[in-house]
Amino acid sequence: MKLAYFRPVPVGAWPFENMALCSRELPAEAAHWSRGRARQAGLACGACGKVDFRRDRKEDDPATFPFEVPGPDGELRLECGGCRPEFIDPTALPAPRPGADDLLEAARTILHGCGFDLREDGSAITPREAPCGCDSPFDGLQRAVLAAQGVSVPTGVSDAEIRTVNVINTIADLYRRTSCPGPLVVHHDGVAECHHEACPGLLATAHSMEATDPCSMHPDPERGVICARCSTQLAPAGGQCGRHDDR
Repeated sequence: MKLAYFRPVPVGAWPFENMALCSRELPAEAAHWSRGRARQAGLACGACGKVDFRRDRKEDDPATFPFEVPGPDGELRLECGGCRPEFIDPTALPAPRPGADDLLEAARTILHGCGFDLREDGSAITPREAPCGCDSPFDGLQRAVLAAQGVSVPTGVSDAEIRTVNVINTIADLYRRTSCPGPLVVHHDGVAECHHEACPGLLATAHSMEATDPCSMHPDPERGVICARCSTQLAPAGGQCGRHDDR
């Protein structure tokens, strides 16, 4: 499978001198990836995240065309013509590019809109709708959506975890180059906390899937967050479930 895209030359310059047509080789299975996985692979617009260049591109709609441009961190990524009107309309001015503060605000908007609260020190997120009982997952909506996309969920993973990982992936899409090595530990009740001491905060950088693990791999009751899956470890004084964490 190939993905064709345009590259303004010189890259990142305005006004650009010409437009080069390029292509990217993709594995055959990329045609069947979910939209979430496509975003992770850079196959959706890196600015709005709404245009999936495999499925949404229309030859009669330049706003859906992919253009390779530097992102906020300088790394090249694909953005749609709708987010880059200067590439499809000679009279249009370049779209304003987001800075670090804009990215942080966008991450806060995503988190709030998805029903999560951020711990004051930025090290953990908690779903507001999470039940107090850490062994009570959400309903099967998230799992059903993934199943419809052909994505199988490992045994023992709760719907709350699925929802949290989806939010983490969406925030990670905002950051292309900066990334915390983690581990970002996701609990059975959907609480997620980064165990890396130098992490600048869950909203300030990306946490890739490689840096995200279930709490069963990192039982650490000293951090004060425990759930049904990691409760085999003795809780510290005052330690409670992620919903009522007092750390």
